[in-house]
Amino acid sequence: MPDFEPNEFLFTKHADKGNERWEIFAWAVRDAMSQASGLPLSETPMRLKPSYNDYICKYTDVDPLPKMKEYLESLGDTPKIKKTASGVFFTCGSPENTNEPADQ
Repeated sequence: MPDFEPNEFLFTKHADKGNERWEIFAWAVRDAMSQASGLPLSETPMRLKPSYNDYICKYTDVDPLPKMKEYLESLGDTPKIKKTASGVFFTCGSPENTNEPADQ
């Protein structure tokens, strides 16, 4: 992505995205990255991400996916899940974009 430099129009038009200028800027960069990559935004809280990383990097055997799925279901945002021979993964797109079927 090219450099992104905010201007006053951004801060006034999207003032509802945060209380401070840095929050609006962070929202705009995150939104632009999502649109440019085609990947959806993740609302997974930061407190769940380290346990997922530890599991993926094999620092622990405790599978965080049930806890993450429970949290997302409580928000009403159940993700698509992809089962593979090596495990279960959340997918970023529709099941048609994968080589393996996804369970809903």
